[in-house]
Amino acid sequence: MTQPGDFLRRLFATAVAAADPADCVRRHLSGIKGGRLAAACHPASGGGESIKPGDPRIGTPDVRMVATPLMALEAAAELARREGVIPCILGDAIEGKGREEGRGGRNVGFLPALGAALDGHPGIHAVAGDTDGVDGLEEIAEAVPSPETPACAAAFGLSLAESLARNDGHGFFEALDDGVIAGPTLTNVNDFRALLIA
Repeated sequence: MTQPGDFLRRLFATAVAAADPADCVRRHLSGIKGGRLAAACHPASGGGESIKPGDPRIGTPDVRMVATPLMALEAAAELARREGVIPCILGDAIEGKGREEGRGGRNVGFLPALGAALDGHPGIHAVAGDTDGVDGLEEIAEAVPSPETPACAAAFGLSLAESLARNDGHGFFEALDDGVIAGPTLTNVNDFRALLIA
């Protein structure tokens, strides 16, 4: 297996890539949303009425999920198995509330709390990120702390607890060069969090 941080970044990238079919569907739908369908139909008149649920012209919708959070987790788990790591998927629902102040999305904001709780525990590495490439309102999509993170932070005069209190996970991981800027992925299968316990 490669270095833990590199491995976790590959897990995250694999989860994002699992949504490729959804990207195709989203690109086609983006061509008609936001009034573009009406503009393409101009000058046709619809009588000013939109079609309502239950209208017989709609028929019975056939809903299919082309990418789900669980599919992304399963893709990452398959990569882990290929690397000789035994994965354990705990679920695909992440609860948490982003705070308006500070510089931290739900994922990068979760990591200072995890880091403070682990307190440099050897052998536990983590990654948390948003699969759309942006966590909260910042460029940083994810962060990859390690057992060395608390000591490195202290050397820079940073504190996990203070970062958490200020909701400044982005500033914290940016200063340590542990934040990852992926750029927009044009997909979103939910937040992704993984722990690697060696």
